[in-house]
Amino acid sequence: MKCLCGCGKDVAPGRKFISGHNLRCLKRTKLHRQRISESLKKAWKIKRKRLPVGSTNHDSYGYVRVKVIEGHGPWKKQHTLVMEEHLGRQLKKGEVIHHIDGNKKNNRLDNLYLCNRKEHSKIERSAEALVKELYQLGIINFNREDGCYVLAT
Repeated sequence: MKCLCGCGKDVAPGRKFISGHNLRCLKRTKLHRQRISESLKKAWKIKRKRLPVGSTNHDSYGYVRVKVIEGHGPWKKQHTLVMEEHLGRQLKKGEVIHHIDGNKKNNRLDNLYLCNRKEHSKIERSAEALVKELYQLGIINFNREDGCYVLAT
């Protein structure tokens, strides 16, 4: 017997379609798409345990992320959520949040500074210049074993 999708391939005895070919004949109605969506959502809930909204983790850059939507939804950086709550709006394109003490895990509002990309580059350059000056004055040293700057003793 030949596959009923019209591909012309032979099917196993007792079968009408080659696996997956029955989907080619399905009419894609709005109801059909809705049912598929609902079944996929149900499958995701059953398939694996999801973390609850409000769970935190760290991204590869060291920022704290917070789960904001149930299921397979996006995570947002915690410092962004703190600043957006303070402002009462979402960040605009080009707005950047600077961690004043350099600690990406310290997301208290008094440690966050809202600026644009140009201002943020200026802030980062000023920090690098300050480290250079402190090194030249002998206030800090570079520890070659740890690969970091430390206060001079």
